Amino acid sequence: MFRRIILSCTCLLVLGSCKYENIEVYELAKQTERVQVVFSNKPEDYEELTSKRKIRQFANYVTMDETPVFHCGYDGYILFFTKEGSVRMEFNLQEGCRHVLYNYAGVTHTKALTPEGLEYLLSIQPK
Repeated sequence: MFRRIILSCTCLLVLGSCKYENIEVYELAKQTERVQVVFSNKPEDYEELTSKRKIRQFANYVTMDETPVFHCGYDGYILFFTKEGSVRMEFNLQEGCRHVLYNYAGVTHTKALTPEGLEYLLSIQPK
């Protein structure tokens, strides 16, 4: 009995201490060497990141909350470059359509952006 309580407390501490919103994106970010954020209105004016700390922040920009498949189009995409290739994550910043769409382990996901993720993308959006 005592062992179960200790094990349960340990599990809660480990799970509760996770500081990332989206574990799938965190796992992708861990393998990523560089990221490009590209906006559809100015694809030549993209943001490129190589700092591991900044790349890991993307795990805080996407929630685990599934969204419906919106039919709003996309404002741009984020490319995660790993040793094995690249992963493309489409995003939309329009009110009522704010989400990302990506494939993870062969499954298409649509997830909500966090307020921090929305703020970041809007801050680097070309005018």
